[in-house]
Order: sequence, then C-alpha cells, then structure tokens
Amino acid sequence: MILKAFSFRVPWRPRHCSQSTIGTIFKLSDRVAETIEVRQGDLLDSGSYDAIINSANETLEGPLFPYFPIGAECESGDVFYQEDVVDGQIHKAGGPALSRLCRKLPELPPNDDPEAPYPSAYTQRCEIGGARLTEVPDKSHLASRCRFIVHAVAPIWAGDLDPQEQARRLSLLRKAYESAFDAAANAPARVDCLCSPLLGAGAKQFPLDLAASCAAEAVKRSGRTTLKRLVLMDLRAECVEHLTKEFSKALDAS
Repeated sequence: MILKAFSFRVPWRPRHCSQSTIGTIFKLSDRVAETIEVRQGDLLDSGSYDAIINSANETLEGPLFPYFPIGAECESGDVFYQEDVVDGQIHKAGGPALSRLCRKLPELPPNDDPEAPYPSAYTQRCEIGGARLTEVPDKSHLASRCRFIVHAVAPIWAGDLDPQEQARRLSLLRKAYESAFDAAANAPARVDCLCSPLLGAGAKQFPLDLAASCAAEAVKRSGRTTLKRLVLMDLRAECVEHLTKEFSKALDAS
C-alpha cells in the first residue's frame, strides 16, 4: 500500500535525527526507507542524521579550485568554488581529518573507471555511479551533524549529448543513489536516518527536472533497507519543487 503525501510537523524522532520541521513526506511501501521527506534547507545546518550523502568527485578529496568536475570544464561557463558546492562544504566541516580518512580508501587502478568520459590524471578512489563510506572525524564540526558520510559520484551533464549518451548518464545518476543507499545499509553501525542533496543538480550541471526524476526513480527501484527516514534536501526552492513533483507522480501512478 502507498499512502498519500502530506505536509507535516511531528514530534517523532528516530535515533540521531532531529525533530522534523515543515516539509513534504511520502510513505511508499517496500522502498528504500519507511518515509521519504522532501524539504528545503541547508544540508549541514538543518538537524542531525546518522549519515549524509556527499556529492563527491572521483578523488573523494573535496573539490578542485576552482571546481570543475573531473573530465570536463563547466560547459555553462560557471565557476564553482569550495563554498559553492556540497562537496566543499562537507570537507570544510569535516576538516583535514576527513580528507585523511578518504585517502585511506583503496585507489582505483589507473584509467580503471569505464564510465569516465576521459582518462584522469587525478588519483581516483570511486567510480562514477559508485559510492564509498567514511566515518566522520570526532572533533570536527561535522561530528555534530552525522556519524557517517556516503561519498556518491554522479556523472557530469555537459556538452551536446546525443540521446544514447543522455540515457547512459541518467542511468549512472540513478546508480549513484542506489550505490549510496547500499553503502549506508552496510555501514559498521546501523543507519536509520539518511540525508541527501539533489545529486547532479549543481556543478555536475544536470537539468533540475532530470536530476529530480533520477532521485525519485532510484528510490522507487530500490528495495527495503534498514532506513527509517530518507531526507532529500536542497537550499533552492526550485529543486524542492521538482523533487516534490516527481515523488507525487510516483503516488499518482500507484
């Protein structure tokens, strides 16, 4: 059974989760979490969670300066600095200790990411469409927000893509979510509450409607995990609107 979406304010709070504020919640049976919440807010300043999904690049060491996703510069001409992207904000809050934890993860063999559009000169620790989990350094600012970071690598939406390539990159974006859900489910301590930005909708340049559609499809395709609550959050009202629309479609189609 799939229940209707509704605006809410409830006192219920799972372990490590702050009290909910106004948002839109969806209850979809046999999905990745018992409830999926869509809300507007700052990922690092809107409560605490067991784990947060980071929109990472293949190095897992934070953004480049200026931030151009590995393999391509921003076709839009936009330049993203550390303070502009989730990856930079998370690494800033985690401090140098978070980067050290990331560097302990196994490196991929050179040119071993078959989904990468170009060979990379950078050390890679996660393939596009994949995800890796690290703990959060105890004494960092990030420790007050979560225990784990799931570093998910979305593809880049850049250039004049033909329909086949568009489909491939949409598939990889869905896979990045699914990999993140799996990483959270296999964390060394139980993850009940997971928070994610809208992957691909920033420096990776996905159109917002397509990014939101991939998020909803990944949730619909994922089976039940131990998650009690999945929160999809973005500061931009237009991202929240697209996410709400896409999850509402899932209810209408049921």
